[in-house]
Amino acid sequence: MFSQFFKNRDYIFWAYFGWILVIILCLAECFFDTLSNHLNQAFANYIQGALNPTDNTYKPTRQDFIIYLWGLLWVELIGVALTNSGREFIGQHIAFKWRMALNDCYISKWPILKDIEGVSQRIQEDCRDFASKVELLAVDLIYKIVKAFTFYRLILIYGKMISYIPFFGSNSHSLLFASIFAEGLCYIPLIISGRKLPKIEYDNQVVEAAYRKELVLSEDDHFTTVNMITISTLFSKVRSNSLLMYRHLMYVDAAFKFTNTSSRYISVIILIPPLLRKELDFGSFKAADSVINNMLWILSSIREKWPILIELASIHKRLKGLDHYIEINNKNSHYLDEIDNNNNKVLINIEYKNM
Repeated sequence: MFSQFFKNRDYIFWAYFGWILVIILCLAECFFDTLSNHLNQAFANYIQGALNPTDNTYKPTRQDFIIYLWGLLWVELIGVALTNSGREFIGQHIAFKWRMALNDCYISKWPILKDIEGVSQRIQEDCRDFASKVELLAVDLIYKIVKAFTFYRLILIYGKMISYIPFFGSNSHSLLFASIFAEGLCYIPLIISGRKLPKIEYDNQVVEAAYRKELVLSEDDHFTTVNMITISTLFSKVRSNSLLMYRHLMYVDAAFKFTNTSSRYISVIILIPPLLRKELDFGSFKAADSVINNMLWILSSIREKWPILIELASIHKRLKGLDHYIEINNKNSHYLDEIDNNNNKVLINIEYKNM
């Protein structure tokens, strides 16, 4: 699945240079994200100075707000929007080229694969879904790794402003450790609820393929009682597998909604004590809240993509089955060729001796 794309000379540009371009666009987008965070901190301080003017606070002018809006226009609408749409555009092309590589590989082995149940669906849908989902996860992972390095420096800066966080002490990494611990707790219900789902989805696809094939065969042959019994039996299996899959999907959805809702309040719970101790002004609070939420968003990559990962695991298992089937047939074919060659050598030797 990977060698068909990355080791194929026809797709070497997209397999390597395409990903380099994606990384460059991710770096550019993270640069604009950092500028946006600084702009939001300045804007929050302007709001605080305008609503509660004191001798110690800066009193913003109309020109300050105009500069902020102009900077926001360039950073958010032009910088972030263009880099984000650019990396999505390149990523979609990479995914389709990957699908082409997989399609070419499996179509070239069609005489071997044509007898497998549901092979046409696997080549058409599974190759498409595998390439698009791997591309989606890979681009998202690259962007979040780059963003993690960018925001790591910021979360240390705001961590130094806070004197103490319960259970995590008073060091500059306390905000980072608190974010990692809170996000780690959110993975526990997801792992427990979704551990059986990939196998259930795989079994469901196998039964669906057998049911579809029986229906197609029944169109051409004379429909008999035997066909009816077979179709009813297969649909009964489809029904039981579907009900089992729906139940486990409910567990995953419930765990996902619970963890998603809980993560919204993590930054506020962490930052309210130092805010009450007056260690942060309003601008620093908003900026620290934004940085923590960005770190939580980075750490929640696997959790947010959990349904996609489960589906991808099932697709990978099906395509791995095709690769394994091709490998076995190639070995058997090589073994038969060796037998034929040995038989030919024996026949040639016998004919030579009889001459």
